[in-house]
Amino acid sequence: MPERKAVRHVYHVVSLIVCGLLAACATVPPAFEPQTSDERAIVRLLQTIESGYNTGNVDEQLAPYAPDAIIETLLAGGKAVSRDEFAVMLRAQMQQSTIVIRPIAVRILSTDQAEAEAIVRRAPSAGGEIIGRRMYRLVRREGQWRIIEARYVP
Repeated sequence: MPERKAVRHVYHVVSLIVCGLLAACATVPPAFEPQTSDERAIVRLLQTIESGYNTGNVDEQLAPYAPDAIIETLLAGGKAVSRDEFAVMLRAQMQQSTIVIRPIAVRILSTDQAEAEAIVRRAPSAGGEIIGRRMYRLVRREGQWRIIEARYVP
């Protein structure tokens, strides 16, 4: 009999682990697959931010942002800052972590306005990974999409 109880106990533990994993997977939205040229262009902008950050190239990372963009950043304690203020903060921080940006939605609102949503994972070199959801508001200026606002969302 004790053997049977042990088997049941293992079965229940394994069931709980599997249920936990399934629940965790269900909360992560699937990766976004762009369908239109505008969606592809916006996803490329997010990839440019990631690439610029991970290579330490501040100019590349800031290229997708409009000069008048407002950027909410953890580097400023979650406050919104201008593009120029953000550049100063990035130069001090970029060598200490890497990021992965995974687009989960792009909504084209009109011919010159759009929104994008992404999961951003920042891995500091000292540990303590940070994962957040980010919303980007974009406008088309001179034929190019530019980010005018970036903020964290729950």
